[in-house]
Amino acid sequence: MKPIGEFYVADIMTSGPFVIGESDPIRDALEVFEDTRVSAIPVVDQSGAVTGILSLIDLVPVMRETQADLSAMWTAQGAERQVVMNFLREESGTLKISEIMTTPVDTIKATDNIVVAAQRMSRQNYRHLPVGDHENRPVGMLSSTDFVRAIADIGALMAG
Repeated sequence: MKPIGEFYVADIMTSGPFVIGESDPIRDALEVFEDTRVSAIPVVDQSGAVTGILSLIDLVPVMRETQADLSAMWTAQGAERQVVMNFLREESGTLKISEIMTTPVDTIKATDNIVVAAQRMSRQNYRHLPVGDHENRPVGMLSSTDFVRAIADIGALMAG
């Protein structure tokens, strides 16, 4: 078993993240959130480079305007969830991702050490960090959930 300091972002990240374009409508992001149950999506420009991040928190102003409830969207099941999502799709109108995404966004490399990544996420209070290649195109997403899963997996290996 290798020491924790020898694990890299690539070892624990979620590979092949869903992405959304800066000029895409909010309704496209809502579909990704609905279909995947992720809570953050890297936003890319026309060249595919990460320029921002869109999280469920970024949708709060849209939901306030539409008087929708974020917790209702996340916890609703089946037909109830569909009703909430349809309402948001209709009410978001022509609003574009670029109008509500978080910028600037930090990225990290798959070859970075997970201790460094954890320190960075902790210091900056990030819950998600896009993983970019040498041209800053997304290759993965690192989340606090990935760290919890890694700790559980490493702990299980250590326990034998």
